[in-house]
Amino acid sequence: MKGDVPNQQGYSSFPGNINTLVIKLPEYLDTLAKTGGVIPEFVNPKYANEEKTVFKTATRLESMM
Repeated sequence: MKGDVPNQQGYSSFPGNINTLVIKLPEYLDTLAKTGGVIPEFVNPKYANEEKTVFKTATRLESMM
C-alpha cells in the first residue's frame, strides 16, 4: 500500500481529518457520497458597530468540515 497518494485528478481519495475517519467513518462515507466531497463556503463577518458598516476584524472565507 502506498498511503494517501493523489488520484488521476490530483486529489486525495481520503479528504478530511483523521478524527472524522476514526470516530464516524460510516457517516463520513455517506456525506462524501452525497456531496462528492464538496463543502459550501461562507463568510462570517465580525462587525464593530450596530449598523454593521464597519468590520471589527478582517473577514475570511470559511467552510464547515
